[in-house]
Amino acid sequence: MKPMFLLPLWLICLTGPLPAQLPHPQLSSVFPPGGQRGTGFEVTVAGDALDGPATLLVSDPRIRTRPVTDESGDPVPHRFVVEIPGDIEPGIAEVWVHGRFGLSNSRLLAVGTRREFVDRQPATSLEEARPVSLGTTVHGRTADKARSHYRVFVLEDQRLVVHCMARELDSRIEPSLELLDAEGNVLRKDPRGRILDYRPEVSTPLFITVRDRLYRGGDAFHYRLGVHAGPHIDHVLPLSVIAGEQRELTVLGRNLSGARPTRLRIASGLPLERGVQARAIPAGRSGGLPGLRPLYPGHPLQAGLPLTALDLVDDPLPLRLGLGTIAGIVEAGLGGESTDPQLLDLPAAVTGLFHPAGDSDVYLFDAVEGDRHRIEVRSSRLGYPTSPLVEVEFLNEDGRADPVQTLNPSFDNLGEAAFPLHDWDCSGWFRAPGTGRYRLTISDRFNLGGDDADRLYELCIRPPRPDFRAFSVSQSTLYRNMNRSAVVEPLTLLPGQVLPMRIRLERIDDFRGPVRIVSGSGPQGVVVHPLTITGTDGVLLLEAVTSADEAGAGELELLAEAGIDGETVRHPVEHGQVIRAVGDYRYEPVITRLSPHRMTAISTHQPFPVRVVPEKTRWSTSVAGRVRIPVRVERHGEFKQKLDFKIHGSGPLSRHPGLSIEGDPGELVIDLSRHKLDPGTHRFHLFAQTTGKYRQHPEAGPRDVTLGVYSVPLEIDVLPAPFRIVVEDPVPLVPGRETRVPVRIERLFGFEGQIDVLVQPAEGVRADPSPRRNDRFDLVLLLAPEGAETGSVELKALGKYNQTGVETARILRIVRRDNP
Repeated sequence: MKPMFLLPLWLICLTGPLPAQLPHPQLSSVFPPGGQRGTGFEVTVAGDALDGPATLLVSDPRIRTRPVTDESGDPVPHRFVVEIPGDIEPGIAEVWVHGRFGLSNSRLLAVGTRREFVDRQPATSLEEARPVSLGTTVHGRTADKARSHYRVFVLEDQRLVVHCMARELDSRIEPSLELLDAEGNVLRKDPRGRILDYRPEVSTPLFITVRDRLYRGGDAFHYRLGVHAGPHIDHVLPLSVIAGEQRELTVLGRNLSGARPTRLRIASGLPLERGVQARAIPAGRSGGLPGLRPLYPGHPLQAGLPLTALDLVDDPLPLRLGLGTIAGIVEAGLGGESTDPQLLDLPAAVTGLFHPAGDSDVYLFDAVEGDRHRIEVRSSRLGYPTSPLVEVEFLNEDGRADPVQTLNPSFDNLGEAAFPLHDWDCSGWFRAPGTGRYRLTISDRFNLGGDDADRLYELCIRPPRPDFRAFSVSQSTLYRNMNRSAVVEPLTLLPGQVLPMRIRLERIDDFRGPVRIVSGSGPQGVVVHPLTITGTDGVLLLEAVTSADEAGAGELELLAEAGIDGETVRHPVEHGQVIRAVGDYRYEPVITRLSPHRMTAISTHQPFPVRVVPEKTRWSTSVAGRVRIPVRVERHGEFKQKLDFKIHGSGPLSRHPGLSIEGDPGELVIDLSRHKLDPGTHRFHLFAQTTGKYRQHPEAGPRDVTLGVYSVPLEIDVLPAPFRIVVEDPVPLVPGRETRVPVRIERLFGFEGQIDVLVQPAEGVRADPSPRRNDRFDLVLLLAPEGAETGSVELKALGKYNQTGVETARILRIVRRDNP
């Protein structure tokens, strides 16, 4: 979890309003935010523009939903029944509301194994505390300026565990937990709102209180509270394993059968217990519900291995094991049990714990001079409040330690200001300056006080492995976000709309090749225009069909593919979402999420107000030529303003004045004598901003909105010159015999100027080097008796086009033939 900072009230008040955009369904909460597998239960959704008839879509198709109906059989607004099969594994599902105005953003729904209690009306005093039995999961919401109270009876020497999930389920609450005795005295408290545990000396009733740290409340301030005296797993180590291997796992937690106490203490003062379990890791990745690490900006819905697959515990939310390529090991001195350096065999992936306060872990490894390894630490990006620091030293034979390298925490943002994806981890390249033994020391800059045993890390030292990762973010405000807002934007398109989707790449281990973004399966009516990214980001354009009869809703699969070491590598493109809107990201934290699911829909209630219709999408010209692209605009409703289109997606055309259309049609003129484009294919799109009156539905009043209007991708094929050389290739030559080769100059784009053709033969081939000025001529070639088996002749055609010199060349291959 990233460190958060409280802002002065006057700074919060300075944040500007969000830009007025097309209204889309907004899902703010689902309550209760979870349920027990094998049961059916009712949920209530809250948000804007969720008008029915509506359906509740779930990322896992095994989970069924249906609207709640009244006595007449009509759907009750905003209420649904969720049915979870009994054989589903615990985890997290995403849910969306699909209604009259399209598809909402997603919210999260937990699937557990324990019996559920839904607290729909918070008890704000001890006297009104809701009774809860052990082994129960409570779903509740806080009220403004109040605490929620629960009463539980615990037997003598039972270890009570209270675990809270809140922000992991997209809740706005920042929970604070307290455990009170029968007289109201505080026994335990956790201001971070994560976990409480307590072992009473006598059987007694205890009280649990939950509140928001700022005493806020409402629909969006929900939580999931586990209250039990059974096994609770805090950590399973190592953090990553290899699929298909048989291995031992270290388990840290409470109430673990057969485990022994450790020196690891938690806030309550009680020790964590440690056990070792031998398990066979399944050969494949789980395809079921994803789990969650603790929340941080850009946390992914982990697609690793659920602990239920290993029969470690029945309700392990939100823990999962990662599946890697290096057999992970565990720090030998976990929790300060050993102070001796640990020798690693490279490549290595070791899981450790920053504990106690000020802890530094030391590892040794051997390397040969010139060896190149990647050193990286994963901790902050897994959600832990850490800032790792790595120091590497070379150990000389005389006992001296020479500093070699220091890896400091970085705060690089893989995303952008409106969609942050950053962490405090560190990584870098290590090249061994000499052959021998090295000492690596890892510490945490933030672990200076307190002995919280909740700061894990994974240190990986490995050879280079070029790779990449891609994620998408829908951004209709891509070129007009002037007030620094972060918006919640669902993937709903209106018929005829073109929606930009920002694609960001994380390039791993110096991978620099092009990455192509293509579509897999997707809903009917959504067209994905493929994109090739040569840098770190690009704009993928989605187009909705204009016919509502062809519209659909469903999951849109995107794949990123690239060639690495002669093989085609494909990865799914994750999808990013802002959890809640922020008026100004300079003053408010933006919470984001990456998901393996990208639910998309076309809203059929009305077309997109403005549609750009080019005559065609692909054009050809030459260097210094001109391209004329007719463009017309279809308008619906009260959007009559002049449209000033700019060109985006092509750096050389970024200074083009664009195109203004007030009536219809218009013509975009691109003069390559002014805006230089190298030979090849250039891709771009048009963007304009306009305002107008928009009605969500005929009965509603008009609303002022600002639209971002995008065209589909346009392409220009640029040739080196407005002419080309046409000749058969290769040419067989008999040594000592002249051969006449017909050559033709093909003129393109109406070019009528003079063309000079120069001939440059290779060694051993004779040809008249005089310039040719005819569009058709015979090239006379003679291969010397001592000529090589193969050779070439270069033909170069030169001319002037729009007062600019242009040229094109053709290499004519020569093949020796001794027997004609």
